[in-house]
Amino acid sequence: MFTKVRETLFGNETEAGFTLVELLIVILIVGILSAVALPLYLGYTKDARLAEAKALAGSAMTSLSGCVQVKGTGGNCVV
Repeated sequence: MFTKVRETLFGNETEAGFTLVELLIVILIVGILSAVALPLYLGYTKDARLAEAKALAGSAMTSLSGCVQVKGTGGNCVV
């Protein structure tokens, strides 16, 4: 029935494009993927910052330890 109405209104041309339902489904899927991916991404960035801070602290501790060994505890060791 609908094909007859469509042919009457628009002729035998087929319309290219997406329906509203298809677009809503795609938006829903993208939203779900974003909701899952965002917390994971934030966790990874937090872990990366923590690893960088640990590396910098270890480097500073190594420098300070070397300075104390060379100058002694009374030396002016600045890192």
